[in-house]
Amino acid sequence: PPPAIRVPAGLKLAVYDPEGPAARWLSRAGVPFTALKSIEVPSGATALLLGPGALKSPSEGPWREALSGFVRGGGKLIVLAQDAAPDFLPIPLVQTGGKTTTIAFVRAADHPVLDGLTDADLRWWADDHTVSPANYRKPVQGNWLPLADAGSTEGLLETPLLEEYDGKGSILLCQFPIATKAGVAPAADRIWQNLLTYAAAPAPFRLCWNTALLAGTNTALRAALDADQLVYEDLTGKLDRLNTRDFGLAVADASAVGGAAVALRAFAQAGGWVLIHNAQPA
Repeated sequence: PPPAIRVPAGLKLAVYDPEGPAARWLSRAGVPFTALKSIEVPSGATALLLGPGALKSPSEGPWREALSGFVRGGGKLIVLAQDAAPDFLPIPLVQTGGKTTTIAFVRAADHPVLDGLTDADLRWWADDHTVSPANYRKPVQGNWLPLADAGSTEGLLETPLLEEYDGKGSILLCQFPIATKAGVAPAADRIWQNLLTYAAAPAPFRLCWNTALLAGTNTALRAALDADQLVYEDLTGKLDRLNTRDFGLAVADASAVGGAAVALRAFAQAGGWVLIHNAQPA
């Protein structure tokens, strides 16, 4: 049946789509948006969508810095299928070209953009079986999340759908051809609905937090976090600095909890998260 798109409450969407497929589909679906003639920070919008191929011939000017500020301030930037990885991302990406993907896999099943979708929905899209014309190579570090996986000769090292987090906002990159396959592949319509719903949400799926560490006498904990490249601040002897304005997470070893219990409890009651390592029932 033809898709029935529900416009979510609070959607404030701006669209830059010089080639037109995304804007045409949104208009047919009855989705309100502000059409932009150039890449710019949208006035009054909380989400900006760049249509397929919108970055082929980018204009000059400080729009890259402006978009970065828009995202860090809490905006959502949705980048549909491009021929090359954008050059303004907080976490640089490499695009793998030369082959098309016909089978992808759900990775972050609890992410709103994949709501109601399973592995079976991310394969063999009508009418040519193509699910993604080109994927991104997964970066090895940074505040990012793969929402879908795709295979390569080396394993599941590629992704057609991922989200990068920067400040209070995020950049969602979608190589699924949802603009050209809307009304053709049912999963494309579902992703459109989910994208619009997510664009209207007040916050991204994840937020970037600063981490406080109270390792106590556990030197192995600090070494393990260093090996995992976690960025943290050691607050040993500086408990007066533990607050939810500067930190979102406190990692505390049980050996440090005794003298920090009051501060940790107050931090948690104020909205912070506390991870206690080596905790015993007492």
